[in-house]
Amino acid sequence: MLNIFIANTYVIDMIVLNKGKINPAKRTVYLDIDDVILWSAGTIVEMLNDRYGLNKTRDDIKDWGFKSIKRDLDVQEVLDMFCEDEFWQRNKPNQELIDAFELDENNQDGLFQSYNWRLVTKRDEVNLKKKFYKIFSIPFFARHKDEIGYYGLEHDEDKASVRMLGRIQIDDYYFNLKDTDASIKILLKNNLDANYNSHYTYKDGLQNLYVCDNLNQVVDILMFAKDDEINDFISELEDIEEDE
Repeated sequence: MLNIFIANTYVIDMIVLNKGKINPAKRTVYLDIDDVILWSAGTIVEMLNDRYGLNKTRDDIKDWGFKSIKRDLDVQEVLDMFCEDEFWQRNKPNQELIDAFELDENNQDGLFQSYNWRLVTKRDEVNLKKKFYKIFSIPFFARHKDEIGYYGLEHDEDKASVRMLGRIQIDDYYFNLKDTDASIKILLKNNLDANYNSHYTYKDGLQNLYVCDNLNQVVDILMFAKDDEINDFISELEDIEEDE
């Protein structure tokens, strides 16, 4: 593991498998991987169906530990499944995201070229390395490997230890967003109402949290935000919400 100073008060053990280039003229987006870039939760459900003769879908997921899929499921079994070769063979990329990136892929006004991209994910070291190879085996990510950063945190580490001030963070897990210093936080629900992605369950009153049911809404926000100063963007979104 590599010790890196992330902010003045934090030193964490972070695996940096790809630093990626930074263009200081662009904003940076910190993007989660599981169930944002890869359909990891759905893959776990498929494996549990095969393993235990179940007939569940990702729409049945209500909790991170997958007890809504199998009530007596052990958390350690789930963690182990995230490292199994079968998991990586079956796990598929979110094609909607790939399509959004590939649209005007090399155009400075397109989604991908409008931002610096940093992938920030959590799990154990085995998972993080397998995830790295999976991500950069996807043709789009392979083409842009030099431009995309990949940072891995151990499972018990907090994404709040990564300095994101002035940046945008996208995650499907509310608690990965809650305490970070990101200026804009986007919760991607993937049309699921689970206990880990419902901001209504947690009355924290985050003024900079924006909830998206699907990826199209995330893309709309990013395409809007790229042309506005961060403070103006937040103000305009608040005005829109008040009008609704």
